[in-house]
Amino acid sequence: MKGLLIKDFKLVMIQKYALLVIVGVMSLMTFKSDNRVFAIAYMTFVGTLFALSTISYDEADNGNAFLFALPISRRDYVAEKYLFGLLLGSGFWLFGTLLSVTAAMAVGGSRPAELMETAVLIFPLLFGLLALMFPFQLKFGGERGRIAIIAAIGLVCLVGVGIQKLGQLLHVDLAAMFRHLPGMSTGTVAALAIGAGLVVLLISYRISVGIMNRKEF
Repeated sequence: MKGLLIKDFKLVMIQKYALLVIVGVMSLMTFKSDNRVFAIAYMTFVGTLFALSTISYDEADNGNAFLFALPISRRDYVAEKYLFGLLLGSGFWLFGTLLSVTAAMAVGGSRPAELMETAVLIFPLLFGLLALMFPFQLKFGGERGRIAIIAAIGLVCLVGVGIQKLGQLLHVDLAAMFRHLPGMSTGTVAALAIGAGLVVLLISYRISVGIMNRKEF
């Protein structure tokens, strides 16, 4: 698995110029804008996209046929992708957090402590993004995978709207339920979110293993 991780980090470095542009633009926006939470969420999302891109590189020019001629199993490959996604996404999340806190301390406009709390709450987003994107990318590949991901996000939005409408029909005040959350500590909410994210990630991992076992190269 160490070799696969090294390979994927080298694949990300192929895109270093795009990465430098993203980092530069985001740094400028964070110091110039009052909305510094955006940098944390956006960099987390970018980290998952860069992790996702390594699957496309592996599939290019029938690369998987060569890759699986090496002494690695398909389960090992999927496990490494999820681990790599967590490492890269966490690194980008950390960079976005440090960037936002640094901008807040240098320019003002936001309290660093509040930004840190928000960052902790945003972190579980990483689990959801990886859990959603990886199975679609492994199943459908490059272009079709991106279309499937967009469709899945749209479906999630529709489900959210449907839940809201159902709550109105059943006379359940969902907003009142969420207003009780601030009574819980940030650590408690984050721990619950991370726990739920890990469960979803495990389910996603098992789905991805099944997808890879059925693929032919």
